This record gives sequence, C-alpha cells and structure tokens, in this order.
Amino acid sequence: MSNPYAPPEDRPQDAPTPGERPGPAGPPPPGLPVPTAGGTPDRSPQGVPYERRRGTTAQQGPAPHPTDARRVAVLTRTTALLVLLSLVAGLLPFPYHLCAVPVILGAIGVGLTALVRATRSHVRGTPRAVLALLIAVAALGLARPALTALTWQAESEYARCQEGALTVQAKQQCQTAYEEALDERSGQFTRQTP
Repeated sequence: MSNPYAPPEDRPQDAPTPGERPGPAGPPPPGLPVPTAGGTPDRSPQGVPYERRRGTTAQQGPAPHPTDARRVAVLTRTTALLVLLSLVAGLLPFPYHLCAVPVILGAIGVGLTALVRATRSHVRGTPRAVLALLIAVAALGLARPALTALTWQAESEYARCQEGALTVQAKQQCQTAYEEALDERSGQFTRQTP
C-alpha cells in the first residue's frame, strides 16, 4: 500500500538535457491544453496563454506591511470608538445632543483616513468593509442634529415647556404644542418646494 501523504509519482524531474524529452511521458500531444497546478489549462489548444482573471494570486498585489496593517487596525478601532461616543452623545437631551456633531465629524474624518490608508497599503479583508459601515453609521448620526437645526424654535420651546411642566396634563399640552409647531414648520417647507 502506498503512502497517501507522499508527493505524486508524476512530479517534475530534473531539467532534461538537450535533445531529451521532458518528463516521464513527454509533453502532451499537440492540440491538448496543458494543465497547471490548479488543474485548469494554462493555454488554449492552439498554445495561446489564457488571460488570468482579476483576483487571482498572480494579480492580488503585494502583501501589506505589518506596520501599515497595525496602523489601519488602530484607526479602525478609533473610528468605532468615536461612532460609539457620538451615539451616546446623541441620546442627550436638547440642546446637549448637538455636542455629538464634532464627534461624528471626527469619526467620519478618521474613518476616511483609515479607508484611504487601507486601500493604499493593500490591506484586504474586513477592515475596508467595517470602515465603510462605520462611516455610514456616523453619517446617519448627523440626521438628528440636522433636524434640530431646522426645527430649533420648536425644540427650544418644547424643552422650556417640559422643564416647567409638573403634571401629566401639562406635559401632554407641551407635547401637543410641539407637534403643532413641527406641523407648521413642515408646512413651510412643503410650500417652499415647487
């Protein structure tokens, strides 16, 4: 019984001397494609080499330098931390939730820097996908501050009303007045758009 872990018997031998046929069986007959190590032919039956598809090992580019990969990992973690901080700051009441804006802008800036560095240093795999997701989440975090800027008057009146409301009925009146102010503001926007 042969050893299943031994190399195959038809492995290449020493280079042939001039005039000698290469290999144990010689080259394949003309018209047959020459198989490669992967089992797929390397050339057409006419002897023309096939084009390699993008993404094959020959065209993947150089491996990233360990320092670059480490730097991208640090920038990715920093971006994730800034996005988390911006989400927490976004939960603060009016007007304190606006301090999330510089944190969000910082997260987008650091994330874009990390994405560019990952692309230039050929870091493959999840860092680019994770960075793109973090940048998208940070950009979505700008929605609440943007809406607050558009409805500043209604937001400030609602916050003042809630501070002075001591009963449930007073809080409901604040909520009703706030919703009416928002409806009026959205009506102004719809009248302005053609």
